[in-house]
Amino acid sequence: MALNKSWTEERSSLSRTDCRPAGGDPFRPGEPPASTPPNEAEPAPKGDSDADDDRRRLERMKLNTVKEELRRAELAFLSAKRVMGDSEAREAAQRIADALRRCNLSVDNVAKGAAIHDAVETLEGVSKFDPNTRLAEFVQIGGRSMMLASRALASCGVASIEYWGRQLQNLAGKFASLPTTQAG
Repeated sequence: MALNKSWTEERSSLSRTDCRPAGGDPFRPGEPPASTPPNEAEPAPKGDSDADDDRRRLERMKLNTVKEELRRAELAFLSAKRVMGDSEAREAAQRIADALRRCNLSVDNVAKGAAIHDAVETLEGVSKFDPNTRLAEFVQIGGRSMMLASRALASCGVASIEYWGRQLQNLAGKFASLPTTQAG
């Protein structure tokens, strides 16, 4: 009988003992239990606002625009290379296309795309004229646009892109100085 009595007392003392700290979660000591019922979803964490999402979306759009314009200019110079009459002019167009491709590869994140977005707007003049049909205008206006864009790229503040901007400055100067008689 003494054994039954001690066993009963031990059981009753264990049932009264709560191992959780002050009504908290037994798996997270020191934290109170969740205030939301288990069937309801918790609210989304704060920190990401609509303004931040809009800013990120705008920066991503700038990156895409930059990469697209650089690629378009590269393709225009590759087309010009095919229709140039002089070997010097063909080589200059090829070298500009290569530098544009490498510059495009250097733009590998959103921050770099945003840094050179304004510089690349001047490249639109390159793709306005089709070198296959209006080669003389392409050489004059495309070369001038390339010089302006390369000057802006050379001073954008991103070292890898500044390098290609300086390379493009030298190449665009040679290309723009080509006589239009070599352009066809």
